[in-house]
Amino acid sequence: MVSVTPASAAPIDDQFRAWLQNDLWPQARAKGISKTTFDAAFDGIKPNLKLPDLVKPGEKATAPRKQHQAEFGSPGAYFAEKTVRAVTAGGRAREATNARTLASIEKRYG
Repeated sequence: MVSVTPASAAPIDDQFRAWLQNDLWPQARAKGISKTTFDAAFDGIKPNLKLPDLVKPGEKATAPRKQHQAEFGSPGAYFAEKTVRAVTAGGRAREATNARTLASIEKRYG
């Protein structure tokens, strides 16, 4: 990982400001946003150079790291079948217990 020093961040900040003025501002103006509003919205905004996997100008992108978090895997691995069965059985039991109430709510509200 490349560390960012104030000196190395300055050109990136300059590029960011140029992008704001040359690319983003014309798009905002075309949508009816005033320069005052645009400048106020971006006053003090700087790029966050500590974002994970950020590819800075002049650097090469690296392959993303393998995700080990369950949410990034297949749903079958994330949701244990035994747990899903227990949760759905509980839901069906509560539905049966409250069938009359649910039917009257559905009849009244759709």
